[in-house]
Amino acid sequence: MKKINLGIGFGIIMISLCLFSGTGYAETYYVKNSGNDKSSGLDDKNAWRTIDKVNSFEFSAGDVVLFNRGDTFFDKLLLIKNLENFTIADYGEGEKPLFDGNKIQPILISDSKNVTVRNIDISGQEWKMDKGSNLYFKNVESLIIDGVYGNGHTIKGKGKSEGKTAITINACSGIIEIKNCELLNWGPYDLPKTDTNDFMGIALYKMESGEYSIHNNKIYNINADCIQVYLTKEKGTIYKNVLYNAGEDSIDVKGSENVEIHDNEFYRTADFLGEGGSGSGGLPTYIVVHEGGDLYSKNNTIRSNRFKDGDCIAIKLGKAEDTIVHDNSFSNVKSALYIQNLVKNTLFHHNIIENPQSRLVLRDIDAGSIYENNSHTGTQIYNNTIYNGEGNCKHLISLECSKGTVIYNNIVYQNNASEDALGLYHNSCGDEPVISNNYWYNPNKINRNHYSKKIYTANMQKEWNEKHSGDKFDDPLMNDPGDGDYSLYEKSLKWGAVYEK
Repeated sequence: MKKINLGIGFGIIMISLCLFSGTGYAETYYVKNSGNDKSSGLDDKNAWRTIDKVNSFEFSAGDVVLFNRGDTFFDKLLLIKNLENFTIADYGEGEKPLFDGNKIQPILISDSKNVTVRNIDISGQEWKMDKGSNLYFKNVESLIIDGVYGNGHTIKGKGKSEGKTAITINACSGIIEIKNCELLNWGPYDLPKTDTNDFMGIALYKMESGEYSIHNNKIYNINADCIQVYLTKEKGTIYKNVLYNAGEDSIDVKGSENVEIHDNEFYRTADFLGEGGSGSGGLPTYIVVHEGGDLYSKNNTIRSNRFKDGDCIAIKLGKAEDTIVHDNSFSNVKSALYIQNLVKNTLFHHNIIENPQSRLVLRDIDAGSIYENNSHTGTQIYNNTIYNGEGNCKHLISLECSKGTVIYNNIVYQNNASEDALGLYHNSCGDEPVISNNYWYNPNKINRNHYSKKIYTANMQKEWNEKHSGDKFDDPLMNDPGDGDYSLYEKSLKWGAVYEK
């Protein structure tokens, strides 16, 4: 029989108990308005009462703090710092716990790792009182924000007007995920309003490493941007969000790289009119990709999104390189694609533009569909279907100034009876574009294109083809374009964005 040294065994057991007792392992703490800060906080019956207690407590890695649903926490800023694997969430029934912040920033989390914030209400901090964000993260490595609600018009009062954001992620790293949030009414009560500082839904600034995703959120009635990504080179995806009623931009990619924006829905309601934020003197934009400081935006993709119904530019590019825009649908917008100066290597393909709305720019050029005024090279526009049945846009592709632009395999169907309705308007500025294998058609008028100060009509196809090989001025024979079916007859050339049903 083997002998067992009971003394050594007992010592090991005691050491193990010490390692996993007290604050040595993760606990769940509860906070509610009817609690007591002298209690343990370890269950609902012994819940704490105030944010002061949470701020003063020394948490351990893995701890969870739950705030009671239906309660409002008025006292002051919830400050979390130097923690790991930490979670703030809800418990109980009723509305999500509301963090009022006592008219200052409600929640600040910094210098921490693996943080989760879930199912809370950050509607506190009356919008005029303090510049900043209601939920602010700085120097956090890996972060999940899930199910956060924020209504910027919940708390009303008086004070100085400063710009602020619902959720800010600043200089963070690791895996960042923002999902299932609803953010609304960020900015003045009479939205949208110009000549104010920027009020935004989500702002992601200067991410240092890792990657991020922003998805399945609903963000609307924002005076400036619903989402802004600023000076961030790390890979990011923004997808399956519903974004509407932005005073400036629904998504603002500023001096950033490697962003993929897909499967989002963009629109404006009829009562949300005009421009908000600092006021640029132009139209609001659904997606803008441009510079931040001296840095271009590069290597960004916009695909499979739905843009509709708004006195807005859908996509605007300025000081951007290597942007790919494909498989999107645009309906009743002003400028599906608007390319400003200093833009390089844009690919715009397999998109559907229907019923574009008129937007006149210099010399009465209509920029309502596709517009380029750009001295840089590399724009390619191909395999798109543009159908103007009910829109009032006069020029479906407008080249104010271009350099090396290539246009091919598009269907441009201008069902507009106005005298100056055209498929293509090309000014004489810049290099001549390379144009081939497109349908240019108008069942109401013989005019097809304006090219270098000359109008080409339906009976001038041969002359047109001397420079632009393969182009056709005939009906492309789509199945039912008036009812939104842009697929082609079997005998049609396989151009455009939709081939056959």
